Amino acid sequence: MDELEFRRRIMSDPKAKDAELLEALQQNESNAKYMDDILALDARIEQAMKVDVPDDLADRILFNQPESNVVKVKFGKRAMSLAASIAFAFGLLVRQVTGVMSLLRQHKPRCPIPQWSMFMQKWALLSR
Repeated sequence: MDELEFRRRIMSDPKAKDAELLEALQQNESNAKYMDDILALDARIEQAMKVDVPDDLADRILFNQPESNVVKVKFGKRAMSLAASIAFAFGLLVRQVTGVMSLLRQHKPRCPIPQWSMFMQKWALLSR
């Protein structure tokens, strides 16, 4: 195992005891020193994480929150967003209807239906 692979594996799991890691430790003095440094750092981090937390800390945090952080949506903003949604939906509906009518104007039925041409003439007059 090369030194880069050794360092990568030790950094990912400092307490691993694989056969390859033990062999690399015995072969190279700097690897052993590096592992000791990493284990010492790991112990220091573990010691730093051991902080006594008061039992009522969560309650104190929740009760000391100011109530001004709550954002209330005003009626004007709600009304404007509703109007914008309705206008958007109406625009989509109009676009779909005009697209379908455009297709109907271009469509010619396979079997001639007498009412079809009359319908299309009336529709052309109405859509102007």
